[in-house]
Amino acid sequence: MEKLLGYRTEEVMEKGTAFFADILHPDDLPLVVEKNTKALEEANNNPDRKDLVVEFTYRVKHKNGDYHWFHTYGTIFDYNSEGRVEHVLNISLDVTEQKEAIEIIREQEYFIQQIADASPTILYLFDVPSQSFAYINREAFFVLGYLPDEIIEEGKNITQLIYHPDDISLLPARKQSKKNFQQVDSMIQYECRMKHKDGEYRWLLVREIVFKSDEHGNITQVIGAALDITRRKEMERTILQNAHQLEQSNASLEEFAYVASHDLKEPLRKISTFGDRLVASQIDKLTDEGKIYLRKIVDASQRMQNMISDLLSISMISGDRSFETTSLQKILEDTLQTLEFKIEQQKAVIRYDALPEANVIPSQFRQLFQNLIANSLKFIREDVQPVITIQFTYKTPEDVARFQVRAAGQYLQVQLSDNGIGFENEYAQKIFAIFQRLHGRSEYEGSGIGLAICKKIVEHHGGVIFAHGQPNEGAAFTIILPA
Repeated sequence: MEKLLGYRTEEVMEKGTAFFADILHPDDLPLVVEKNTKALEEANNNPDRKDLVVEFTYRVKHKNGDYHWFHTYGTIFDYNSEGRVEHVLNISLDVTEQKEAIEIIREQEYFIQQIADASPTILYLFDVPSQSFAYINREAFFVLGYLPDEIIEEGKNITQLIYHPDDISLLPARKQSKKNFQQVDSMIQYECRMKHKDGEYRWLLVREIVFKSDEHGNITQVIGAALDITRRKEMERTILQNAHQLEQSNASLEEFAYVASHDLKEPLRKISTFGDRLVASQIDKLTDEGKIYLRKIVDASQRMQNMISDLLSISMISGDRSFETTSLQKILEDTLQTLEFKIEQQKAVIRYDALPEANVIPSQFRQLFQNLIANSLKFIREDVQPVITIQFTYKTPEDVARFQVRAAGQYLQVQLSDNGIGFENEYAQKIFAIFQRLHGRSEYEGSGIGLAICKKIVEHHGGVIFAHGQPNEGAAFTIILPA
């Protein structure tokens, strides 16, 4: 007693039976009294019974004030001459540590159960030999409409009840072989359809891991988690449908643009041809006003032909998939040679880095460089020698995270800047729109499509192009592409 509870034998003997009433936990005293009373009554009524045992668990106060848990086994030691119980033999064990361990386990079980109930994912334990669910959380009700008990009670019929017939063969947990798992604690993942109680199928993303195997290596239990991805599947299907429709629409648009441009060019070509003939043969017979009108007709027809050619170029960009690893330096040099007369005419200075190779469509990048450089040569300041600078650098995915570009491990940034008339930054996006002009045709020639073509080309390469300007100081065009 002293070793277990700190009380000396003398203290116990001095108080007698009142001692135990004093140290018993108040909440447990009624239980102990009831158990002992019933046991004594039964023993007194059946004096021949020698195997009567009573046991109970209760708390008693240690001398230091702490309560300890005890489990007591009691039996009749002997009877008096009248057949009444004389002495009782009790054996008491301190089970405080066991009770605390059990309480910890209960708390952990409660904690796990609360997590399972709060989870937005179906969690389950599948028993392979019986082909049934040993446990499933209540998320099953929200996803499939069945209460957990309903699913468990279905037993082996559950597979046919809720799984789509075409998906049953995909379920590795239904097969008693570890060949479906690389090792005991490996995880597998698959998608399948499960039928809601209302008859509708739901798509679920399932992950499973072996929980138990027998001595022969056969799987006996599998732990699984199933996430409802029906909404995601519907969105994927919608995206695929939209992509297919867009592809068909683009193909139809390209075909229309090609046919329309061809049909439109022919009458314009005749207008231009006959206009040129009139200029060559009849110009002297026209009045001054007639000469002006004729030149306007010829100029307008030429502009229209150029515009149709540009529109055709835009419509055909997305259809070209002839990407190849190409020297951007070579493309730039070819472009400068094409624009050589215009560069000399404007007395422009072109400064550029030695550009690297990139996976591009050469013809489109040649047009991209030509349009950007021609744009800078067009919008120059009077009495200021034009200077165009072309530089490049590489960027990380983190550097370009704010842009809508195709995923890549590295990005190439090419920047073309000039010292021309510039523009207000509020127009930085507008200038890339088709037929958008910041200046009248009388000031600067052009169709208003050049930068729109640039934007289309860069986007077709999975990149982005943007501009920054300052009035009377110049403009900078930045291209970012997957390297």
